[in-house]
Formats: sequence, C-alpha cells, structure tokens
Amino acid sequence: MGPSPRLRYGRPVLRVAFASLLFAGVASAQSVAEERLSAAQRLYDEVQVAEAQNAFRAALEAGDNTPDQVARIHWYLGVLAAIVGDSAAAEAAFARALTLEPTLPVPRELPPEAQATYRSIRDASARLALSVELREDVLQIDPGSVPAGWVARYVVRVGPSGAAPWEVSTTEGRAELPAAAWRGADAIEVSLSAFDGQGNLLGRAREHLRRAATPREPAVPLAPLGEDVDDESIARSPWLWLSVGVVVVGAILTAVLLTTRRDTAYDLSVPMIDR
Repeated sequence: MGPSPRLRYGRPVLRVAFASLLFAGVASAQSVAEERLSAAQRLYDEVQVAEAQNAFRAALEAGDNTPDQVARIHWYLGVLAAIVGDSAAAEAAFARALTLEPTLPVPRELPPEAQATYRSIRDASARLALSVELREDVLQIDPGSVPAGWVARYVVRVGPSGAAPWEVSTTEGRAELPAAAWRGADAIEVSLSAFDGQGNLLGRAREHLRRAATPREPAVPLAPLGEDVDDESIARSPWLWLSVGVVVVGAILTAVLLTTRRDTAYDLSVPMIDR
C-alpha cells in the first residue's frame, strides 16, 4: 500500500520549506556581513583611520564573508596601511585583494608612487583559479596564484553523481582518496572550497574527473589455422616425419602382400589314390 496522499504531497512541501529556511539563513548571514562591512566603510569615508582599520579587521575576523567581501576588506586594509606608512602590509593586502578581484580600482587617495606600486601588483597578480587533478587516487589541489600561506584549509567533497559524498578538510595541497569514495564508479564529481585562516571563503571549484582504466594484460594472439602457437612448429619435428615414414612403408608392404596373395592360386583338392 502506497503512502497516503497527505504524506505523499507533504514531503515536497517539507523539502521546499527546509530549502527556504536554509536560503534565508544564508541570506541573513550575508546581510550581517554586508552591514558590518558598510559600517567600516563609513568610518573610512569619515577619515577615522584607526577606527576604520579596527572595523575592517573585525569584519575579516568574523569569518563569514564571501570572496567579494574578502577582496573589498583587503583593499581597504591596504589603503589604510599605505596611509599610515606601512608599505609592506599595504602590498600584502593589495596582493590578496587583487587575487580575488583583479578589477578593483586604483586607490585615488594614495600618492602617485603608491598608485604605481598598486598597478605593478595588479599587473603581476592572477585571479584565484582553484583546480584539482587525480593521480593514482591522490587528489592534487592547485590553488593557482594564491599568495603563499593565505589558504589555511581546503574542503574536498568527492562522490559519484547522486551519491552521498566523502568529505575531507585538509591544510595541504593534496588529499588521499579512499576507495569508498569511488563506490565502484569510473567517474566522480569533486567540489573544492578554499578558506583563509579566519574561515572566510576564498573560492570554489567543481571538477568532473574520470578514473584511469586499469591496464589489462595483453591477450595471446590466436594462431592461424594449421599453425601452432608455440615457436617450435610440429611440422619441424623429426619424430613427425619418422612416424609418417613408418606409416607409408607399412601401407606399401601391406598393399604388395595383398596383391601377391590375390594373384597366386592354391590347389586345395585332395588327390585321388588309385587302387
């Protein structure tokens, strides 16, 4: 007996409701992060340098920012560091910002030499390009041009389409893939996420990988008709020809004997004795 109409039609409604609540929670978190960032920007616009620095650092430490928000935070932190004369911190912040968003504008608030430094960093930067490659059940993670030491954690989710994924969190650029993650599939889907030390999302990637086929043993070729598989052919064996010779000689002798017996008449009559 199938499920009742109420239960059957209630399940999709529950799924939609759960998805709506989940989306609302994510949207709410992003809204909070955006409000926090806007408050820091207001302090920046009011030229409250120290307060703005603290506000942007607090926003970064919250760990709930999107890649776009992380890029903007580092951009502002770079400008503020340059304003207070910390050129090393400014260059590091600009490199991180431009790795996530290369189109961020040149800060007009800075003097020409600082703007030139910004342009050189932008020209040398490349956008974050996460990728993953499979090598003998080891996932090799390539973060692209991410500044050294910035990515603190990778989260890798692996599984065939429609199956519950295997998930691992790693601080290295590789992850050992257990056999259970394949579940006998020739192809898998890999979802890769990168996070900074505060837990902010830096980027995501999705790859569809196919497992290399296991090499098979070469098949032994079939010998043509009339030939043997072995290198030493039977036709080359002296024993074969000796056997053939014996058979032929025996056949000839048998034929001669039969012919001789057929042509010879034997008188089997009993002679009459005269009395």
